[in-house]
Amino acid sequence: MGLPENPFSMSFDHATEATLQRFILPQIIWKLKKWLGLGMETSLSRSLEHIDKYLSNIINSRKLDLLNKQQIIGSSETTTHDDLLSRFMKKKESYTNEFLQHVALNFILAGRDTSSVALSWFFWLCTLNPNVEEKILLELCTVLFETRGDDVSKWVDEPLVFEEVDCLVYLKAALLETLRLYPSVPEDSKHVINDDVLPSGTFVSTGSAVTYLIYSIGRMKYIWGKDCLDFKPERWLSADGNKIPTNLFPSMQGQGFV
Repeated sequence: MGLPENPFSMSFDHATEATLQRFILPQIIWKLKKWLGLGMETSLSRSLEHIDKYLSNIINSRKLDLLNKQQIIGSSETTTHDDLLSRFMKKKESYTNEFLQHVALNFILAGRDTSSVALSWFFWLCTLNPNVEEKILLELCTVLFETRGDDVSKWVDEPLVFEEVDCLVYLKAALLETLRLYPSVPEDSKHVINDDVLPSGTFVSTGSAVTYLIYSIGRMKYIWGKDCLDFKPERWLSADGNKIPTNLFPSMQGQGFV
């Protein structure tokens, strides 16, 4: 028995697939299909309409919820919601619903498949490297002991807050190492608007596309060393292991990487 269908998820998948086709097909082809109402261009319009309606309902519901909480508590700072969308709504600037929809859609688009892919590789690598898993669990227990006391039964009552997450340095290093070996976006392309010269000295002309392979960059020996294929979170840590330096590889400067 399969999982129940989620209309928003289905519309999101259809819209993503139809948008991808616009990158593959010549512009004149997909524009003609849009004008004639053929193929995925038709489903794209329907999917976008459903996505807009879904996001609009969420935003209106969240605004009403936040307003009710403010009236009850009497403060805009104390609410039950602390997600990114709520933080935008609680800022002093007044954002339109359209802007908030774009914010929510951008985060869903950027974090939906990428997060699931990254976490799948992360847990797989942890199963292959029990020593790393042990260090992650030890760090997590240490932080929770300091912030929530020695009653282990209460550690999972509430999600981790930002201050606790910031203390999980080794976990961050393990996630960075996962993304180095198995990036959620293995390659990316940029469109050149104006003639330019890359830091490496390569000239790129207007209208051209530059594609770089993130997967390959993360496995280059002259950048990461002979153990570049090893899952080693320690490579991201400072000498004392207490932080992640902002500039790990000064030798990469001037080579087009930094």
